[in-house]
Amino acid sequence: MDVAVQLLDALKVIAGAKRGETALLVYDGYAQEVGEVTRQALERGGVIVDTYRLPEQKRPLNDVPADLERLIELRRPDLFVNQLEGFGEETPFRLKLLKAEMDTGGRVAHSPDITMDMIRGPMTADFRQMKKTVAGLKKRLKGVKTLRVVAPGGTDVVFSVAGRAFADDITIKPGHMGNLPAGEMY
Repeated sequence: MDVAVQLLDALKVIAGAKRGETALLVYDGYAQEVGEVTRQALERGGVIVDTYRLPEQKRPLNDVPADLERLIELRRPDLFVNQLEGFGEETPFRLKLLKAEMDTGGRVAHSPDITMDMIRGPMTADFRQMKKTVAGLKKRLKGVKTLRVVAPGGTDVVFSVAGRAFADDITIKPGHMGNLPAGEMY
């Protein structure tokens, strides 16, 4: 199956991408190939895509570039997709970017250090089944006060989850973000 078709299916399931929506794809030179495949996938799905390439000569970034801030505020897309190299020094920038994007009410798919191998591998998982599994786990864990984890290698740990509302990144809701590849429950 074509990688863009598979990616579009994942973006529909995880991020709710729909025909007629708008998206802003933020990428850098590191993720250029991934960004191009993502743009193609979204456009095949009828999503109107704007792109923004981060300025390489100013890296590592501490703040969101002013022209990107304006684009976020002006466009206020339904979906943001961030595909960029995950420099540790850029953590403050990434946090500010995520906040600016989530503050618009858009759904944010965030992919630091994403590669084409990840697009061809983990992003082809059966996310529909994963959603069902996560929903079942959340239901089983509702009201649980402690968890015990035991593994054949000798792990045996007990910890409190009292009062915890479990969340996941398999369904990115408006005003929230999730990592891609997805698959976390926390």
